[in-house]
Amino acid sequence: MTSKSSVMVKNDLIDHIAEVSGLSKADVKKFSDAMYDVVLDAMRKGSPVRLFNICTVSSVSAPAKSARNPRTNEIIKVPAKQRLKFKASATLKTDVNA
Repeated sequence: MTSKSSVMVKNDLIDHIAEVSGLSKADVKKFSDAMYDVVLDAMRKGSPVRLFNICTVSSVSAPAKSARNPRTNEIIKVPAKQRLKFKASATLKTDVNA
């Protein structure tokens, strides 16, 4: 991460975890990719995932609805879908505000 205001992207995270843990960047990347696949699979099955001391991620059903196109005033149908719900852990909230 180059400055305090920039966003930490995947490669920055991999570099930092490798540096702190002593693991190789390749191993950290494999873990990161596997974790994404596992979380995605759980979300598709409707199972919440609790990442210890970080957050809980779950999916909730959003029903189909009608919406209005503000440009044309046309009523459109928005299909039902799964939405992700993120809840930060109490530990993370406390540590961020410490």
